[in-house]
Amino acid sequence: MNEDKDKEQSIADLPVETTTASNDLRRRQQAYDYTKSVLLGQQVKTTLSDGRNLTGKLICIDRLKNMILTFVKEERLIDPSDYKYRVNDHDDDNVNDNDDNSVPDDGILRKKKVVRFISQAMIPGSQLVKVEIAKSKLKEDSDGVASWGKNMK
Repeated sequence: MNEDKDKEQSIADLPVETTTASNDLRRRQQAYDYTKSVLLGQQVKTTLSDGRNLTGKLICIDRLKNMILTFVKEERLIDPSDYKYRVNDHDDDNVNDNDDNSVPDDGILRKKKVVRFISQAMIPGSQLVKVEIAKSKLKEDSDGVASWGKNMK
């Protein structure tokens, strides 16, 4: 009988550690619900610490911020000195193979944008610098919840 009274204690009667733990649990659940209803399945653009940009559909994320994207477009800039070519100012596709030390007439070394497509990519959370969601892809109802995420429980 005494045990039943103990179970019926209100949150105000619980020690501070217990209420803090319950608040943390509530915040985690809210973050999970938000991720599930709004972010999963959306087109996201990630910037990595090495300068690459990966754009794709978010299908998985874990507590360490590791992400899995599908239908990924990878964009990166190649430094001409790394790949031993110089880009002429007038034609971006003009490559000087004659002399590795030659510099274009204007003296400016240009970085070349390289794009490739990948079916899936796993991005370590430690490499993430920035994650952006495509605003045009997120169509919200009046209550602020993505329409496709309402029935996902």
